Amino acid sequence: MAIDIKLMHFEVEKGKEDGYLWARDKSIEEIKKELKLVKETLDNMVRELGTGVYDNIDYFYLLGWRQGAYKVLKEKEREK
Repeated sequence: MAIDIKLMHFEVEKGKEDGYLWARDKSIEEIKKELKLVKETLDNMVRELGTGVYDNIDYFYLLGWRQGAYKVLKEKEREK
C-alpha cells in the first residue's frame, strides 16, 4: 500500500501541533515520561511494519507529535 505524501505531511504537521499543545501545560518530567512512551511505540511500529498491527499513517502522526512535545521540552529546559 503506497502512502500519499500529502497525507503523510499533513499527519506529521497535525501531530506536531497536537504534541506542542499537549506539552505546554505539562511538567518537564511528564513530558519526558510521555516522550519515552512514544519512542517505545514508534520502535514497536517499526518492528511490526507491514504486519497490519498498526496503521502506517499513525506512525507519521506520532513522529510529528514527538517533535512538537520535544520542542516544548527544550523551551522549558532553557527557561530553567
